[in-house]
Amino acid sequence: MLCAVEGGSVVGVVEVSIEPRDGRVPGDVRPLAPPWAPRERVAYVSNLAVVSALRGKGLGRRLLRAAEGLAARWGHGEVYLHASADQPKLLRFYADQDYAPLPEFDAPQWVLALSGREQTRYHCRPLDSVDVESLAAAADAMRRTGQRRA
Repeated sequence: MLCAVEGGSVVGVVEVSIEPRDGRVPGDVRPLAPPWAPRERVAYVSNLAVVSALRGKGLGRRLLRAAEGLAARWGHGEVYLHASADQPKLLRFYADQDYAPLPEFDAPQWVLALSGREQTRYHCRPLDSVDVESLAAAADAMRRTGQRRA
């Protein structure tokens, strides 16, 4: 987890993990692939959050870039994430950050009904089209400027 800290308070966070490339979120009730089936693992960004007073000032973008920098350092060529399909502003934010929606991974309506979850859209951003060194530098800069990794 990366945390942005200002005046001793956490003002933004983002998580980066390695997850299966299956588009599933917690609570997804679809049957899993058999354990012997190969499962591609990818860098996955989640829980990007910025305190409301600082939204629209670039902190979310900087946290996202730092998360992508970690993924690049871990040797991943792309990053995946989910976003609520019912939040156009959020979807626009990710589109502006060059994340492409992957509607083929949308959960069917029966899964949403059984799980009680909202529809989310899986997104992907290839890192081969960006300067990986600058992404890695973004992760380092978070630590040098009083923003830190938890």
